[in-house]
Amino acid sequence: MQGASYFGNGKAIKLIMEHTNEAIGFNMDDILFTGTLAEIANVSRIDYSAHFRGQFNLQKEENCEEGHPLVFSFFRSFKSLEEYIKAYKALHDIKCIKKKN
Repeated sequence: MQGASYFGNGKAIKLIMEHTNEAIGFNMDDILFTGTLAEIANVSRIDYSAHFRGQFNLQKEENCEEGHPLVFSFFRSFKSLEEYIKAYKALHDIKCIKKKN
């Protein structure tokens, strides 16, 4: 997959992947995986598009849950397994930025 960000737990991914033989693939993987296959697998979805559209300042307006951002985007390009592991650890260390009054 390329381009989009996907969020899901292991159970949702497993359910979706179990149904891949029930849909004809096409060159719009976001529709295939988060639409068609998610519907077949009865995986619930949440629309967070408001956090990614229209000049929304995610850090200024972020919502936190237990000290971690509820919604975030994380992108890295990896040249080695070590870089991937470092980024994976950094992903789990993301904290909310304290808001200034």
